[in-house]
Amino acid sequence: MKFSFPPNNKNCSYLVTTVFSFVALYQSRGRFQSYGDAGIHWYGKIEDWKVVRRKEITERPARRGTEEQLYVKFTVEKWLKRERPIVPGGRGIYTLLYTSKYMFDRALEIAELKLETEEDLLQWREQRRRGLVQVELDHEQVDLASKVVGVRVVDQREK
Repeated sequence: MKFSFPPNNKNCSYLVTTVFSFVALYQSRGRFQSYGDAGIHWYGKIEDWKVVRRKEITERPARRGTEEQLYVKFTVEKWLKRERPIVPGGRGIYTLLYTSKYMFDRALEIAELKLETEEDLLQWREQRRRGLVQVELDHEQVDLASKVVGVRVVDQREK
């Protein structure tokens, strides 16, 4: 199976220094909420990836003006369905988001995928022992957030 995304200046250098292992698909609230399928349901182990021009990706037509842009094209061994999807929790992903396999395996809401610093992870682990947590970010789109504002235990009635 093939999958691709457009690298930008910010993530091109990240691509060069990172070995990709897995990729996941975020199903937006706008397109999937009415079906009850918003969030991250599907992921797969990356078999191979390469940077190509958009015009070289033939599985889906290119939008006008994007033909010469660089994209990362993945080959996924097999798409797997998460036992428990990662729900939007009132947030979205604008373009793409990087996270660790550790957080991907444990996250219940997509904002949790933004936990990157040791301090944030420690606070998250401590709060999670006490119950369900909510990660507060400084932006509604998780990938556009620049920092974690807080991590708090939520009352079940809030969910």
